[in-house]
Amino acid sequence: FNDSETLQQRFVQLYKELTVHAEAQEETVYPVVRSFYGDDNVKQRHDEQAEIKLLLYAMRILSPTSPEFREKLKNLRQLITQHFHYIETTMFVAISNHFSNDQNNQLSTQFRQAKMRLNDEVEAAMQANPIGRNQIF
Repeated sequence: FNDSETLQQRFVQLYKELTVHAEAQEETVYPVVRSFYGDDNVKQRHDEQAEIKLLLYAMRILSPTSPEFREKLKNLRQLITQHFHYIETTMFVAISNHFSNDQNNQLSTQFRQAKMRLNDEVEAAMQANPIGRNQIF
């Protein structure tokens, strides 16, 4: 993927998907699991997401073909891999140990609904301030 426009489009999609996912998780999952997953674990997952968001924000104004962008993309991949590892090996285990199937399904539904709503909000914000400009949306 050396085409700057294609890379930019893929980054915009990645930015949107990761932002929506993180916001939905913070809104629906973390408050529910805090009591049995623990404040420290929730804080660590939140901090991981905050680091991912900061890196994404820093990447917004870089050319996707620049060496700096590519280096940040490697860092982003590592952060996401680490975050998902902890989610899958600790938080999902805690949820399955504390929730019935119905509770788990309800949480999944709430998460999906939050993602749909947030997707629309992020999309609107991104249209108002497209990636590539040095603006917060």
